[in-house]
Amino acid sequence: MSNDASPPPPPTGEAIPVSPDRLRGHVQHLAASPRNGRYAPTGHLAARQYATDHLTAAGWTVREQPVEVQHRVGSPTQRDLDRCGRWRTTAS
Repeated sequence: MSNDASPPPPPTGEAIPVSPDRLRGHVQHLAASPRNGRYAPTGHLAARQYATDHLTAAGWTVREQPVEVQHRVGSPTQRDLDRCGRWRTTAS
């Protein structure tokens, strides 16, 4: 087994049996770099494209559905932001 994070090639659309090595290759590829939409938007877009390409090649129909998430742990609340949406600063 290699620790190389290069992605496995997309499937050809025919049925492919589950393979632990192939699955590990996908996980390693997706985990190899930051992919947060806010702090690493390029990696986020690359991960989305990777998933879309592989699912489409496997015969799945892929469509994106926007989701708005509120009240996440660690997310700013309204009181943490000023009128313009910037972080409030407090003088010591």
